[in-house]
Amino acid sequence: MLQIRGTSSFLDGFNLGAKNSLASDIEILKSRSLAEKVARNLRLDWQVANASPNLKFEILGFSFASKNSSCNVILTGSDSYEVKDRDGKRLGKGKAGTLMHGQNITLMLDKLEGKTGDSFTISSVPLHLAGRSLQKGLHVGEIGNGAGILGLTFSDTDPVKARDVVNAFAQVYREQSVDFKTQEAAKTLTFIEKQMQIRKDSLENSEEALRKYRLESGLRILGPEAGVLVEKIVELEHQKAAVHTKQCRWSKRCLVYSANS
Repeated sequence: MLQIRGTSSFLDGFNLGAKNSLASDIEILKSRSLAEKVARNLRLDWQVANASPNLKFEILGFSFASKNSSCNVILTGSDSYEVKDRDGKRLGKGKAGTLMHGQNITLMLDKLEGKTGDSFTISSVPLHLAGRSLQKGLHVGEIGNGAGILGLTFSDTDPVKARDVVNAFAQVYREQSVDFKTQEAAKTLTFIEKQMQIRKDSLENSEEALRKYRLESGLRILGPEAGVLVEKIVELEHQKAAVHTKQCRWSKRCLVYSANS
């Protein structure tokens, strides 16, 4: 089980936005898009079957653009192999540690250990199906009452896979959260800058009208409306500075997270 503290909006503390509820965080963690990203990161969009006894290998990359979603890999030497479709047609041949480009297929095998004639079948799994499978095994819920912490668990007969899936969900969730907060900050700065420009234009118009009025009437005291506009400009400047500071902090967090990933 993994614990994740519930997120809050980037704008909390500035009275410019409302907190995201834990329910929203749970929906994000259970979403199809997040599950598909996890499936892609864990390379669950393919599966291996019918491997010969004592055959060892690691698949570093695979794609197969064909109606036949599966193919057979047969060892032709200690570090070489050929790939055939289900009808026995050769699609390509390659060597361990080197990316093979064949007919509608790319494959990269590593740490290949076996004897000539050993084989296995590799099949493509549609990403939406791989993601759906992860969604079915994932359980997300709040720990305690009002603690603001979510617990993630994944049900699987393989404890190593369960651990890797939970960690992958947490990683993708954090990355998505950082991206969202950064985008939210940028949009808020743009909004505030537009509001400041509107206020400044209004102030300039008031000052120009006041200047003309002074020339006509000899008035030397700043009117109350212009004073209110000045106060609003100052307030917006403070809000912009505060949001800019918060954005810089999140940018630093994003850099640190990327460096530690």
